[in-house]
Formats: sequence, structure tokens, C-alpha cells
Amino acid sequence: MNVLFIMEKWCDGDPKKGITNNYHNLIGTFANSKKGKFSAAFIDEAALKGSHIDSLGEGIEEFDTIVVSFLGNSPVNPSLETCHRLAKTHKLCFVWPDTGYAWSQNKIKSLSDYLHVSWGGEDVGKLCSNHHFLWAPQDETLYYPDDKTLNVSFAGSLNGYSDRKPYLDYVNRNEPVVSIRGGQREEALTPLEYASVLRKSKININFCESPSGKDQMKGRVIEIIASDSLLLEKKNSITSKFLTPGKEYVEFTSKEDLEDKIKYYLHNDKERIEISSNGYNKYKDNYSSEIFWNKIQEFTHDQ
Repeated sequence: MNVLFIMEKWCDGDPKKGITNNYHNLIGTFANSKKGKFSAAFIDEAALKGSHIDSLGEGIEEFDTIVVSFLGNSPVNPSLETCHRLAKTHKLCFVWPDTGYAWSQNKIKSLSDYLHVSWGGEDVGKLCSNHHFLWAPQDETLYYPDDKTLNVSFAGSLNGYSDRKPYLDYVNRNEPVVSIRGGQREEALTPLEYASVLRKSKININFCESPSGKDQMKGRVIEIIASDSLLLEKKNSITSKFLTPGKEYVEFTSKEDLEDKIKYYLHNDKERIEISSNGYNKYKDNYSSEIFWNKIQEFTHDQ
């Protein structure tokens, strides 16, 4: 499986925000899987240089599979005509960070005649016959069991989400209980700095709501369990499709419940460690980067 990644290089296509998470989610995990050779063509970098990714052509015969990640709904993305052309000679795959928006769902439908495999983190049904509801693979050089020197953390954006700030403000109303780190967009954490926070925390909090308002299988879920940390997540119907509540992670249902669960699991190490270990073992057995790329390879071979 020799892969050319057509994707953004920078977060939101902005060099000031640093390298996109897709860099380690896609390129890093594929490199770890040792499935074959790979390279990347960056749509935002091409635009910055005054060209367009549609002019891509030279050297693509080295690859049998092309994985595309669109930069939102930007005009720098590959055109439908280019996707059609590439699909004639390659297995064409698409990864969608957020399929909750109408534009992305319509885009998947418009590409249905060209693509071989498509996947995203929302359970939006069969937008086309080859679209799959999958988790985001994580780079094991960033996420792995580590010494737990922090108690409770949330790392990620607070802007644009209805539940994150109210819940975290409630828990921290009297004194800081949860360490809040702003992630890449708000605090400019590097991937290494962000991963270190998750790895070193006994408990990591997650909220499943996406910017589109739909519940989503967040990449943070896999990041946390791959770090052998306790995942404490607001109850939803998505994560429970991948993990067993009460056994491999812990749900909370309200601000008060979040506070109670934090206190309980900080004072009951044995139960916390048992659940986090179950989550980590589930990760190794079902959701590692190698297992992810095995699944993509199976999907493409079936087409």
C-alpha cells in the first residue's frame, strides 16, 4: 500500500498556527504501520506558492492509493474533475474531520462515483456505499503510557462549543481542580506539548459535541486511552459504540456529576487505574494505528 496524502500542512491552512493534527494522525500513523512508502502534497502550501493542487501529476504513478483531506470548503481543495481523474488510476480515499455540516455531507455524495473509501467520526449513516464511521488513528510516538504527574486535565479549544466552558467553570469555581490548556488554536501548544499533557494526567476530560453541534467520536478519546489515562466524558451515544461505559471509561451526566466523579476517582486509585488499563487494552486490541490502516487496506482491496 503506497500512499500519496493530499492534505493541508497547517492548522486551518494558517502557517502561524503550526502543523495540522492530520500530519501525525495520517502521515505519522501510516509511517508507524510500515504499510509501504508514502509522500504528501500540501494543498495550502501549493496555494501559498501561487499554484493549485489540481496541477498535480508528476510522480503520482509511484503510488497506488491517494488519501485526501479537504481544507474545509476552501477553493484550494482538489476539484471534482481532479478527483475524477485520480480515481481512474488510483484508489481514492477521503478523510473528513467533521461530517456534521451539510456542505461536507453534500461533498461526500457528490464524490460518491469517484471515491473508493471515505470515513469520518460522526455516525451520519451511509452518505454513500463506501463511507464508514471510524475513529481517528493516533501516533504512538506521541501517545503512550507515561508517569502520571498531573491530576485532571482538559486540553482543547473552549471557543465555539456550548458545554465545555460552563462545565469546566463549574468544577473550577472555588479553586482550580481541572488544568485547562487551550490546545493548538488558543494556546499554540505543539503536538508534543499537547500530547504530554494527556499522557501525564491521571484523568482527562472530553466533550463529544463537534462545532456543527453533532456528537462526534473525538480524536481526543483515542489519544486519552492510548495514554493509559482515565477518560471522563460527557455521556453520549457515540463513544459508547467504541468503548464500554463504566469498564473502559467513565461517563458524567451533569456539572455536579462531573465534579463528583473527579473527586471519587482521584481518591480511589485502584478503580481509576483498573478502568484506564481496560481502556488502554481496548486501544491496543482494537484501535491502534496498525489496526486502523489494516482496515483501510481491507476496504480498498474490496473495491
